[in-house]
Amino acid sequence: SLSTIGGLAGYFRPRTAGRNRNEKALHRAGRRPGVIFVLTTSLIAAAADGHGQAAPNQFAYRARDLESLRSGFAHPPQAAGPWVHWFWFDGMLSAEEIARQIEELAVAGFAGAEIRCVTFNGWGGDPLPATDRESLARLGHRRVKYLSDEFIELLVVACAEAKEQGLRLAINMGQGWPPGGPWITDEHRTKHLTAQPRVVAGPATFSVSDLPQHGYALAWQLRDNREEVIAESFVDLTSRIKTTDGRRELRWEAPSGRWLIGLFGIVPGGIADKGDGPEVDPASREAVLFHLEHLFGRLDPALETYYGEVLVDVASDSWEYHHGPGRYWSDALPRAYNQLTGNDLSCHLHALLGYGPGVAEVLANVQQTEQRLVEENFFGTVAEFLHQRNLGHRPQVYGRGLAREFFSAYALADTPEVEHGIILPEAPWTAHLTSKPVVSAEAFTFLSLKHDPVRHRNGPWESTPSLLRWHANHFFAEGVNRIQFHSYSYTPAGLPPPGWRMYAEIHLNRDVPWWEWTSELTRWLARNQWILQSGKHATETLVYPVEANQREGPYNQRLLKQPVSAANGIDAASRELMPRLLAEQQLRELEFKNLLLLDAPSTAEEAAQLLQSLPDGGTLLSTVSAEQWRRMQNESGGPQLERLRHQLLESGRFKQVPNERRREALRQQTTVRWTPAEGDLRYQHRRISDAEVYFIVNAGHTFFGEATFPHACKLAERWDADSG
Repeated sequence: SLSTIGGLAGYFRPRTAGRNRNEKALHRAGRRPGVIFVLTTSLIAAAADGHGQAAPNQFAYRARDLESLRSGFAHPPQAAGPWVHWFWFDGMLSAEEIARQIEELAVAGFAGAEIRCVTFNGWGGDPLPATDRESLARLGHRRVKYLSDEFIELLVVACAEAKEQGLRLAINMGQGWPPGGPWITDEHRTKHLTAQPRVVAGPATFSVSDLPQHGYALAWQLRDNREEVIAESFVDLTSRIKTTDGRRELRWEAPSGRWLIGLFGIVPGGIADKGDGPEVDPASREAVLFHLEHLFGRLDPALETYYGEVLVDVASDSWEYHHGPGRYWSDALPRAYNQLTGNDLSCHLHALLGYGPGVAEVLANVQQTEQRLVEENFFGTVAEFLHQRNLGHRPQVYGRGLAREFFSAYALADTPEVEHGIILPEAPWTAHLTSKPVVSAEAFTFLSLKHDPVRHRNGPWESTPSLLRWHANHFFAEGVNRIQFHSYSYTPAGLPPPGWRMYAEIHLNRDVPWWEWTSELTRWLARNQWILQSGKHATETLVYPVEANQREGPYNQRLLKQPVSAANGIDAASRELMPRLLAEQQLRELEFKNLLLLDAPSTAEEAAQLLQSLPDGGTLLSTVSAEQWRRMQNESGGPQLERLRHQLLESGRFKQVPNERRREALRQQTTVRWTPAEGDLRYQHRRISDAEVYFIVNAGHTFFGEATFPHACKLAERWDADSG
């Protein structure tokens, strides 16, 4: 029933040991393409109505049954292909060149292109070659101002040509990143809070001049000789600040005792990277709406007929806010802090100076306030605004600036996106738990000097299709199912090689030596993505709770910060996301097999709901101590929790696991097992109709051994993404 297929993935030989025994596969592979296994009760299943469907705002075309899965794998639809960043430099454009490049991208096999308009501001070097006006004029180009009438007309040309070529488009939320633009006023821009502590012994006259134009002056009496304030001694000195000849000065007669005086300045935030204007304040709903209404006030009249059909996504790229002189600040913070804690933030700003009491608690409350503001006022507001236009939001959430809770942010996104080298497992976890069909990756963002055109303008083309395929396999193994190339740079025909280039990229254009074979790479990607976007993700183990925002380390070690990855059928949730999942009954729909508790649930009621979601035959793995169980049982709902726990104990489906052995325990619960155990195999498991679909990657050294699938009475096929 199965022929052995040789090829780049090594070889696969089924070993069937009887009707009720598992299928076994002998597989040898080094750093080679991932392998797709399909296990089904029959080689051809009955077809459902239709061969694919588009998820709202996503255009993730997915097979609905095994027959359409097979058909789409052999001949993947264009919409299943990878996307690409399409950089437009300094508005140096022409309608003819835009149309020509869209056709070029379509022929190369791309499903979509994200238009990113950037300037050369802040590049740390000279502009790229051949950008002088005389050269541009010879090529029929001239500078077009962002959002001008002529610029909007060029976007219409892009949309019309994309529709003709079957390509879909996205736009960035303004120029550069993070969102911003020259229209952002001081009221709506990001800010930083500077903080200077001064200690004086009273009675004494305290005076200071040249204070920032905006800010606070606050005072607290210190307790004895400790770095701890007396809360009831708080004095707001802000009203005592006087302005003389444009200089803000403070003079205060400090009473007896030691006094801590905090001088807080609110100073402007940064300029959007590769943009022309300030960053918009993501913690302020008014600021976010001001930005969106300005942007779409220009776009809507000309482009709304393309929304949701051709122009489908709006991206908010890297959360890379400007490094400022102090912590990020928003005018919305004080009121929101008061609502969250019932306390006046001004009274507790001593914590930002490092003085107690309760420094850690105050800072945690400030961070929680920031997270809620950004969740509601940026991610919530943007989603609401775009959905009214049938557009999706595709954000990246990792970076610096006002705090975000990654799970909550991704839950409000239409397409969670990660960045090369910063693969956040929170993106696929949230997508799986909240039924989002696509997890995107800004892929191949290679930050190395060799790829930097400012310093190496005529350097070699360092990237190869095999290198890109190797990286793509690792994205797929970690839960990504759509690759977005970084990048294809707008390069007018007639420029000498290598053309215009974006830094930190693989440099795609017609001058690349392997450009004519790009369609082979994109077809291979489309086949894999067709598989990984079809059917339903099969969660084998749910891990709870994990910390949403792990401590930051080297960016390329981000994946290692979480206790588990998103490979091998493992999903995880944070304490912030779980209440939403329970309230919306999404855990029951998930049908996970096993539950791993890394810590005690927040309440006995939550623990009971989690255990009730565990299906018959599922296993509860727990690192929770007996003392923590007793604490939960003593809360309301405790008797119900104890009954559930006893049922699991009696059935043998409860396993107490030491924290240091949780990875070994997880491996014993996975659907796919392999020997030798030290092999570094990673897989994604999906289910469609009556078929079990596995995408398996060898992420380590050469593996020679057996992989076992526990699906009795099913036939196994290996699908080759090179040949279809």
